[in-house]
Amino acid sequence: METQTFSPALPRFTLRKAESQDLKALDALCERLLPGAFAGVLSTAQIDFMCERLYIQHLRRDGALEQNFLVAAMDDRAFAFGSVLALGGAQMLLSKLYVEEMQRGRGVGRALFK
Repeated sequence: METQTFSPALPRFTLRKAESQDLKALDALCERLLPGAFAGVLSTAQIDFMCERLYIQHLRRDGALEQNFLVAAMDDRAFAFGSVLALGGAQMLLSKLYVEEMQRGRGVGRALFK
């Protein structure tokens, strides 16, 4: 996936495939976004496990991405991440999408499908 710029609502943001150098930003996003997303559903230990084992570790194995993790950024600051799984043919599954509350409604989810 090439880096794409979108401006469904100002200001503009970019959406691109995550790379191993995004690990620190994705760790920070996990720490900020997942507790609110799973409040009252999962314990802090379960959320920590999700960040470490299920999401971020996909970026660490041999420096290669095992899933298509995507990062949305504005002014080089990541504010959202998600992952897409190829199902075969033209079919894909949006398996995760987390967006900072102040950035919601700007079209990040919509941009994933373009």
